[in-house]
Amino acid sequence: MNPILLREAWRVLRRLCKIVDLEIIIESLSPDICHVSAHVRDRATLDLSFVACAFGIEKLLPFLRGVCQSTSFWQTTHTGISIVKYIAILSGDSVAPHLSSLVKIIEHGLSHDNDNVKTIIAESLTALALAAAAASVEAAPNIIEGFSFVIKPLLKCITSNHGKVLVASLKAIRYIVPLMKPEDDNDYTREEIMVCLIHLDEKIKRIMLKVVKQCVSTGVKPDYVRNDILPWFFKTFSFRGMDFRSENVKQLLPPY
Repeated sequence: MNPILLREAWRVLRRLCKIVDLEIIIESLSPDICHVSAHVRDRATLDLSFVACAFGIEKLLPFLRGVCQSTSFWQTTHTGISIVKYIAILSGDSVAPHLSSLVKIIEHGLSHDNDNVKTIIAESLTALALAAAAASVEAAPNIIEGFSFVIKPLLKCITSNHGKVLVASLKAIRYIVPLMKPEDDNDYTREEIMVCLIHLDEKIKRIMLKVVKQCVSTGVKPDYVRNDILPWFFKTFSFRGMDFRSENVKQLLPPY
């Protein structure tokens, strides 16, 4: 997103929100949520994300719940979850008080039969986790509780999907794991890493490197890393054309 255009759009919408009721704005933008054109839906997503930030996230929660949990068209659900994603991106750490509500609104999408919906929910969880990580301990002392009820469905999504859904889900769990307390995260980390190791697709391997690096730095016991991770990791990672690419070597070896 162009930062100059974002600032200008934010300025215009802030002025608009001072003179127009929230109900009128939602009513005027609602037809675009399930529009046949992806461009129109994307525009509505950004507009409603800005509106949520201007009026307050809590005021848009009932509307988001209805849109995200709609069963009419997958495009409607996809747009609603996209709004949550951009609310997290635009709001940053100020989304922390609403984290649990937003996660509960979108969590059902992990079992949706459309891959686009499952992908966008994983991307939304990533955005929410990044925003939560920036929040202070005082603002969100138990931030992981907001994700506690979505971790198992997310892991199930990882074990039962491939391609873009798997990549997006691995990225989401990668950013949720560091939010956990060291004494609680090992079971989730263990399952996540072992799932990564059984996939041989080259793109998955690049994601796997990042996931392993992230998880190993979050308090996983050294003995588990040496005995359970390393043998399988190098066995499944190593094949010609993959090991010696510069981007992979930089992740495998620390800089001199």
